[in-house]
Amino acid sequence: MTSDTESRQREQPKRRLWSWTLFRICFAAIIGLIVIAGIASYFGSYYFHSTTQTLTPTAIRTQSTIVLTPGKGAQGDVIAVSGSGYLSAVEDCTPALTTNPPSLFNNGAATSCTIDAKHNLTGEFTVASDASPGAYTIALIGSFVAQGTVSTSFTVTTKMIPTLVISANQGSGGDNITFAGSGFNPDDTSCVVNFYQMEQTLQAESCHIAAGSVNGWFTVKASGNPAGAREVRVTGNLLDSANALFTVTPKIVVTPNPATLGDELTVSGSNFVVPGDCSNVADWPGLPSGVSVERCIINDNYLISATLTVGGNVNPADYLITLTDGLVQASAHLTIQLPTAAGPPNLMVSTCSAPSSKQPLLRVH
Repeated sequence: MTSDTESRQREQPKRRLWSWTLFRICFAAIIGLIVIAGIASYFGSYYFHSTTQTLTPTAIRTQSTIVLTPGKGAQGDVIAVSGSGYLSAVEDCTPALTTNPPSLFNNGAATSCTIDAKHNLTGEFTVASDASPGAYTIALIGSFVAQGTVSTSFTVTTKMIPTLVISANQGSGGDNITFAGSGFNPDDTSCVVNFYQMEQTLQAESCHIAAGSVNGWFTVKASGNPAGAREVRVTGNLLDSANALFTVTPKIVVTPNPATLGDELTVSGSNFVVPGDCSNVADWPGLPSGVSVERCIINDNYLISATLTVGGNVNPADYLITLTDGLVQASAHLTIQLPTAAGPPNLMVSTCSAPSSKQPLLRVH
């Protein structure tokens, strides 16, 4: 027993030393780990901060965009500019909107350019009248552009000038006039025809358009349509148009025609200018001697109603009847003939039987 106790007593100092040494090693390891973690955290934060600051403009932020509507146009066309993804609002960015070649913008600059509080771009420009057909590059440059510069392409097309040709340059109520034209926008799908500032000229109309060409017809209105010059206009649904000059003229019609001595004539007509009584002989210049005016009225719709009588002493011939309202006049041809002469009586010849001893008898009916 004594020897065992002495042996344990001798081992105790060694065990305490070993335990203390192990404790110190563990403590040092823990302190080391804490220090390493702190250093890693410090340098890791610095590295993350510096790389994020560097990558923000190019890798994280949305790119700025610019869009033109439409992407092509001719001289004088107005083009809309839009876009998104800009860094700040700009009240007027027209100085930063450039073009190459530089002759695209009318008056050398865009009409408008704005970036709003939501960082969206709006604006427009007019294609210069002397811009040459071809390809152009439009760019927006500035610190408000995420990538510094944003650009897009635009094409100037050849300016088409619509033309219009009508089948007659004048006409009266009831006349049908045809028309044809070319040089309209190929994207037009419908068209209308009218008389500029004189809509009452039309009674009916029809217009067709395809591939930049138009054709159709219109009927000149009689009632409420005074004589005078008009501008016929054909307009496509994309608001391109062509004009032609047309003149509304008055007209009269005489019935019956031909007429004979003693006939009563009816005169109708339209498109006069001055309403009122027109039965005065001065209103009928060149009226044949022996033809009298019984009544004549031009109403508020510029329509005429008249009655003439052919006397028994009028020389049979072809005449030109003219009526004037003091401003305009209309004429019509009138043929006066002699009454048809009575023909000779109809003769019917037949034979009658008679006694054989006598000649046959001839009867005239």
